[in-house]
Amino acid sequence: MCGGVAAQNAGTIEDNTLKNIVVKNYDNALGSKLGVVAGENLSTGEILLPGAPSIDNCQVLAEANDAKMGGIAGANAGLITTKGYKDDGSVSKSLVKCSLVLDKASYASMGGVAGSNTGTISHISVDADIEGNLQAGFSGYGGIAGTSGYSMKSESLAAASEANKKYPATIIDCSFDGSLHAVGTSGNPANIGGVTGVNGYGSQI
Repeated sequence: MCGGVAAQNAGTIEDNTLKNIVVKNYDNALGSKLGVVAGENLSTGEILLPGAPSIDNCQVLAEANDAKMGGIAGANAGLITTKGYKDDGSVSKSLVKCSLVLDKASYASMGGVAGSNTGTISHISVDADIEGNLQAGFSGYGGIAGTSGYSMKSESLAAASEANKKYPATIIDCSFDGSLHAVGTSGNPANIGGVTGVNGYGSQI
């Protein structure tokens, strides 16, 4: 698990501006989570970014099966948003400018904000180039999140019933400008989407 600020966040990360950060993992560890801010943002975690630009010229690089890679967090179960965002333009959306590259691995979830999302992402603009390798199962590439929600309905219902589930799987008012490139086969197709590669059970866009 690797992050430019924290490997894992269960508290609050606030007002960070990160430039020229490279987060990489080439040990081929299964299930690696990598993000420019945090490898994993837990269900109690909040990442509150300042207005644009907040993530500038950053890279996330990996060579690992089942990697979760994001411009902010590898995996998000909490909240990622622009602090104090106002739609009147007085506080602009946070801008994430980054590139994500997965090399020589069988599958992954990669997104401009989060590789996998079971929390809430809101009011973020992404300018990113995302490039990976073979996809399989519940995984994908997305401008905002590689996957959002859950692969099974039972997981979605269980999460919804959690008393402490403060942030449901939601993507609100986000935008993406960049490129997405994936390699797949007829048996293992690449799931690619401008917002999310896979919008699973319990997720709302």
